[in-house]
Amino acid sequence: MVCAVFAQESNFKSLTKDDLWQAFFTKRMMYKRREANGSLSEELKDADDQVDWDLVMEAFRVLSGHEARSAYEQGNLAAHAQRQLLGLRVMHEARVQEEERRRAKEEEAEAAPADQE
Repeated sequence: MVCAVFAQESNFKSLTKDDLWQAFFTKRMMYKRREANGSLSEELKDADDQVDWDLVMEAFRVLSGHEARSAYEQGNLAAHAQRQLLGLRVMHEARVQEEERRRAKEEEAEAAPADQE
């Protein structure tokens, strides 16, 4: 439900602190290890996700602080900044897709010896 609000960047002005906190906590549950007692540790489930987690933390910091949010909006929502961000987004998506392909190949390689037995 909360993630649908974040699906469109144009919705950012209508987000409440509760919306931000719920989305952040959802992401935190995706990235962080769960302890035996049910609490979330500060350790990532996968160390390769550090760059993505850093982006989540930066987004939360910017969106939850008035001064940081204002500076972000001014520096990143201008037409030239949007074009630059589009390029960064494309590069990030390409990196994520490459990582998914690499993991799929590794899983295939691990499954192949089992299939030959």
